[in-house]
Amino acid sequence: MSFKKLFFLNLLLITALSSLNAQEIITGLSSNPIIANQAFKWKQIQHKNISEPLKIPIIIDFSNYIGYPDQNIFLDRQGFVNNTFAINPPSIGVVTLDAIDENGAIYEHANASGFYADTLTSQYIRLDSVFTSNRPISIADSIYFSFYYQPGGGSPTYPFVQWERIGNKPEAQDRLFLDFGYTQNGQTNWINVWSANGVSLDEWILNDPNRLTYFKQVMIPIMETYFLTDSFQFRFRNIASLEDNGVAGWESNVDQWHLDYFRLDINRTIGDIYPNDLVFVTPTTSCIQPYQAVPWSHYSASMLKEKFVNKMANLSDIIRNASYNYYVTKNGTIPVYTYTCNNENIEPYYNNGFQDYVYHANPNVEFTITPDGQDSAVYTITHIHKLDGAFGDNLPTNDTIRFDQTFKNYFAYDDGTAEAGYSIYSLNLNPQNYLAMKFTLQHPDTLRAIKMWFNQTLNDVNVVPFTIMVWAQGTNNQPGTLLYQMDAQTPLFSEDYLNFATYYLDQPVLVSGTFFVGFYQNHNTQINLGYDQNTDARNYFFYKTATTWEQPIVKGSPMIRPYVGAYMEPQNVTDEKSPIINLYPNPAVDQLNIKFVNFYQFRDISIKIYDIFGKEIDKQMIQNEITTFSIMNINRGIYIIKISDSQTTLKTLKFIKQ
Repeated sequence: MSFKKLFFLNLLLITALSSLNAQEIITGLSSNPIIANQAFKWKQIQHKNISEPLKIPIIIDFSNYIGYPDQNIFLDRQGFVNNTFAINPPSIGVVTLDAIDENGAIYEHANASGFYADTLTSQYIRLDSVFTSNRPISIADSIYFSFYYQPGGGSPTYPFVQWERIGNKPEAQDRLFLDFGYTQNGQTNWINVWSANGVSLDEWILNDPNRLTYFKQVMIPIMETYFLTDSFQFRFRNIASLEDNGVAGWESNVDQWHLDYFRLDINRTIGDIYPNDLVFVTPTTSCIQPYQAVPWSHYSASMLKEKFVNKMANLSDIIRNASYNYYVTKNGTIPVYTYTCNNENIEPYYNNGFQDYVYHANPNVEFTITPDGQDSAVYTITHIHKLDGAFGDNLPTNDTIRFDQTFKNYFAYDDGTAEAGYSIYSLNLNPQNYLAMKFTLQHPDTLRAIKMWFNQTLNDVNVVPFTIMVWAQGTNNQPGTLLYQMDAQTPLFSEDYLNFATYYLDQPVLVSGTFFVGFYQNHNTQINLGYDQNTDARNYFFYKTATTWEQPIVKGSPMIRPYVGAYMEPQNVTDEKSPIINLYPNPAVDQLNIKFVNFYQFRDISIKIYDIFGKEIDKQMIQNEITTFSIMNINRGIYIIKISDSQTTLKTLKFIKQ
């Protein structure tokens, strides 16, 4: 049984114990907005050809960037460099192979039986010469290529917690391959040197008495002379298989493999598995709680955390001496504070686990944050963890992590990156599903807009109506009196892939004390709200499918952000590559007109009309810049129009039939 099927059934059983008609559903992502954004930028600029081969020694980790693999090192763009999906990597950042292509979408040839998905291919490598001593390389030089890998779908806790898993486990029929290549007579020859079948991370942890084998290291000797050329390459590739569980909005990315810390060099042995490196393992976090971001005028000193939580490791096999400090600046230039402490001897990760010296791993938050009357501020906290002594650190890039603590005009529990989609499913015959997130003000204010991040799903099946709602706090710290609602909204997707979609309220809403923001839907199509699984806001939101508000089980934070304060001017997109569409008259009585200003920039344009329950009631192609169609035969009410071309949804609009 697949992870997602198992997760679905487990949640059904769990929620059945507390509520016979409700469950939370977590799905993977059908698109990768970070990669989609990079793909868009990639097409806009000229790219240089990397003609200079790489030279050994080669040490590659993925600690200081996200997105496409570094094009100075890799030829292709199908891997995803990130620091949010892997569980306890060797060092911060991994490259992930999965079922999403270099444009950020599920592969067009994807299927459930198995398909070749991502490929990660190195640039040419000079494996013919040792340049430090200016001599040829021979097999006697004892050459090894090593790397760490992890199957997706793991949990950071032990015993395992099902509802804290991130990503999707490769099934037994899914595979990860490593090939070595060399060029001969203008032809690249590839030899498979290693492979692994899909496996559960749980199996690794259960078979390790120390519970430390979150990643496994693989050592591959190079023992064939035909690899000793000036055009040696390595490449990873994977086979994935989609999973369709028969639920609208479910089919999504699957079968992740996380790779990290590649090393290629001479004079190595099979036992050379302990790099001389002190590392950060995970990103740093906010210095305030419970939010990741808060409006500047609503910051309170009580929000400041007492301690940071740093996850650090010594990857070598001997005790190393390390220094640690952090420093804080305001708005990029103003020094605020520098934290220093004594050096400390750090035990190796194997078999001692992460660094536990409290002044390095859990330093006090010793600075203060003072509002200055301005409309915003950014405090940057930089953590530095260095190896001291006679031996140099392998990679300085994984010694530093930073966090920009933002104070603007919005509240956020999430860190801005979705690892999954969140939906509510009701077993009632007539679903009535609600979600409400809790926010507390320091003074009365005006709610102006709500930003939400929706994950795009296969064929945009989640573009269905919902109602935005705002509640005052009621009894038991739960939503009470309804303050505002805005009907007939649909999931929107940011034009630049990375920002939240903005829902401007059609009237200001006065709020004070504690209030709730969320949505209502009267159908079971999963709207796939972005869900940040690396922060935990379970104490600050509720869902309801009957008469009782329930607290969530699944660890994470729904990506909903309320904006308060001064009036926000709606920003209309006027990019010439974006569709410019006018819908009139609205409200309409018997006919509706669609004017498509830049019609000829798009192909195969179609429209679909849905009622507020998500039922499709009409569909037709658009042949001209202005199209008129009859609405005489539909009932009075609010309707949704989805306008698409051959590739994607261009616009989603609403109209009223009178």
